[in-house]
Amino acid sequence: MAETSKIAEWLDGTLYCDIEDDSFNGLQIAGKSEVKRVGLAVDACLETFDAASRQKCDLLLVHHGLFWKNRLPSRIDALWRNRLNACFESGLNLYAAHLPLDAHPKHGNNICIANGLGLAQLKPWARYHGTAIGFRGLKETTLERLAKQCETLTGKKPRVFNFGDMKKIRSVGVCSGGGGFAVAEGGVDVLVTGEFTHSNYHYAKENGVSVIKAGHYATETFGVRALGGALAKKFGLQAVFIDAPTGL
Repeated sequence: MAETSKIAEWLDGTLYCDIEDDSFNGLQIAGKSEVKRVGLAVDACLETFDAASRQKCDLLLVHHGLFWKNRLPSRIDALWRNRLNACFESGLNLYAAHLPLDAHPKHGNNICIANGLGLAQLKPWARYHGTAIGFRGLKETTLERLAKQCETLTGKKPRVFNFGDMKKIRSVGVCSGGGGFAVAEGGVDVLVTGEFTHSNYHYAKENGVSVIKAGHYATETFGVRALGGALAKKFGLQAVFIDAPTGL
């Protein structure tokens, strides 16, 4: 068991990254003063709050928190009341780590995916608000083999957009979640991302950058798992992953 304040302090220090972010990163809801079990989830929502309560978690570490700078609620309606009550009634602490967890060089979504795909000579890549949040690296492969690797890694069959030479892949960029914007970054043969939208399509096609769309949720389970494991080891806590996939 460890003090919530000590855990939050360690997380703040470990994740510190000077990134402009819409998320209010850090401890968003203060609950119990001590933590024994930590829940790890992609999204802060009623489903994960209820699951955390059932599994007797004292702290829930998420990638997508409740509070965003441009989307603060103007009133507490039934949806917000249910979410907040679920936390208050169980004494659940809620800690959110958005872009700092994408960009983290050890525990982040993108570094974990890049390592899982066996990319070499990794470098920060994909600038967002002036800061690189993704990674790129070298790997000689084919688009088909890389897509199969992504499926094995994420457990989700990706959608593949072949805009280049599918048999001669040498460089791969990784930008999880809504990282389709990274096609404009250049310097890679393939982008592995979570979402690839209409507005990104022609830019990728005309620049010859193939895209593996592996799913927003599926590409953002890695960071909370990695950070949660480090947190559990540091403080001698139990950690449990709460899977609440959206299929998107």
